[in-house]
Amino acid sequence: MTTQVLYVDDEEVLLDVGKTYLEMMGDIVVVTATSVNEAMNELEKRRFDAVICDYQMPGKNGLDLLAALRNAGNDVPFILFTGKGREEVVIDALNNGADYYIKKGGEAKSQFAELMNAVDQAIIRREAEEAVEHNLTRFRAMFENIREVLIEVDQEHRITFISPSVREMFNYEPEDLIGADVLNFIDPDEVGIAQDSLAIAMTGKKVSTSLYHVMGRNGQVVKLSTTSIGHSRNGRQYVTISATDITHSLATKSALNDVINNFHTFLDQSPELIIMTDEVGKVDLINPKASKAFALSAEVAQDMFLWDVLFRYLREDQGTPDRYEYFKGALMEGLQTGKCPLFGRALEMTLRMPGGQWMYGELTFFPIRMDQGWRTVLSVRDISLERRSKKRHLRALRKVDILGSVFQHELSSQVAVLRHHIDLIAQTPTRQQMDRSAEAMRQVCGRVDRMLDFMREYQRAGVEDPVWRDLDKLIYSSAKRFEELNITVDQEFKGVEIFADQNIGAVFDNLFENSVVHGGGSEIKVIREDTPTHMNIIVADDGRGMRRNPMDRTSLRGKISGAGLGLTLSDELLDVTDITLKERRSERGAVFVLGVPKVKTRTRLPRMPEADMDTTARSRAGTK
Repeated sequence: MTTQVLYVDDEEVLLDVGKTYLEMMGDIVVVTATSVNEAMNELEKRRFDAVICDYQMPGKNGLDLLAALRNAGNDVPFILFTGKGREEVVIDALNNGADYYIKKGGEAKSQFAELMNAVDQAIIRREAEEAVEHNLTRFRAMFENIREVLIEVDQEHRITFISPSVREMFNYEPEDLIGADVLNFIDPDEVGIAQDSLAIAMTGKKVSTSLYHVMGRNGQVVKLSTTSIGHSRNGRQYVTISATDITHSLATKSALNDVINNFHTFLDQSPELIIMTDEVGKVDLINPKASKAFALSAEVAQDMFLWDVLFRYLREDQGTPDRYEYFKGALMEGLQTGKCPLFGRALEMTLRMPGGQWMYGELTFFPIRMDQGWRTVLSVRDISLERRSKKRHLRALRKVDILGSVFQHELSSQVAVLRHHIDLIAQTPTRQQMDRSAEAMRQVCGRVDRMLDFMREYQRAGVEDPVWRDLDKLIYSSAKRFEELNITVDQEFKGVEIFADQNIGAVFDNLFENSVVHGGGSEIKVIREDTPTHMNIIVADDGRGMRRNPMDRTSLRGKISGAGLGLTLSDELLDVTDITLKERRSERGAVFVLGVPKVKTRTRLPRMPEADMDTTARSRAGTK
């Protein structure tokens, strides 16, 4: 059952911090008030299991609220939580019926853990006190069976009865303690508080709960939580004390606090993005790295379900509605049963971060069992660098394969041509033959030079990280190099950027050059065509086209040996960011299609034309 606590303090910042910590530590709902009058209004509306109250506040103070409650017959556990540490404040609080006094100060987590312990103990003790009060007629029978030590003392603080459980707790025989002064067993520094507590209990008006350090027969120190109840018998006043050993529970609490502190330290310092849900799937905790990466504060995240956070950033083709429903259903099953097909698997997914950059993440889900039920933890490891390194490695291996197998063959062929002409010159050294052979050898040298130039460019392709490039500017920059062509560019490219290799401009150079060298065309149109998943850049000329089958990325060697080196280089540059290059069949001219994934495009804000824009090139490269 959820514990209802009223927390009263005129410092709203401290109220917010206290509410957050206490509600994180257990099944507890904290209602706050900033004054005694506001607190009294809340107490009239509902029942609370405990009240935490500051001492010094404007107007009425914490002791005024305590006195009002006790005068009204309200015995709700009351904990005075204040920075005022004077002894008279403590005595006044105990005299008026406070259950605990805790001084403010120190590290926040430990401070509120102690406060949470006081709330738990106050509620437990109050329930025990009510049970004892309602069963006073069976009081002595209970003495023989309960684990707590029950002690009855008279007005002179002499022990008149003590339960057998004193043997286990203090290693004393009950009969050895009859007649002894109970104050002799308490830490000297706590005797004064114990005297005041017993005096209050003797009046029969107040049950007081206190913590004491008590020395056992063998010298061991036991920390007790005590409840003192006053009653009369045969005209004399007595106090019955219920003492519970909380030494081990405090050690457990301390160990638990250490675990919590270590866990939070781990979360704060972890290089991974970590999000933990509550038992219904809402975000309960997000570590600083995840909060920064997702630009998502803890306050905002706690109103969101884990699956909503994840699919907010997934790449469009991965964050489909069907996949959303699958993840949501699987994670909800995990919260109910602790079993889920997603648990324990490393899932590689692409996330678009708030700044527009892409992150390749390795996502791992796993369950955590808590007292209230199952929770789910999502850990995201950034593998962008690993993935880029792997892709570069594979690209390098492919380059080695292509360069090794194709260029070896091509160079061997050119060497064979050279040897042939050398033999011709040696056999028939006529002037005419020598001129023909010299021209043929110059052509071979030219081809070898072009192959070596291509090799250098090919090896550099994809080495540097891709960047966002202004598509409109790229096309016009290439168009300026081909004055003999009339290039018309679709205005739909204005303001569009694509995520591509830094040398992507060479692709448009090669496509325009292909029209001049192979197609013989004089006009080129660059048109935009959109599909649900891609933005297609159509480059169409009016020439005769290339005499070969439509090309795609499956014939690299064929392209190098037959179709031209430029298209192979273009293919390699485009492959860096998954852009495709295909040739579309056409009755006249060559039509090339660059397919750019929509997730690799973005629209920038409008801006003024650059002052140094080459107006001559823009006039020559007209607009549609």
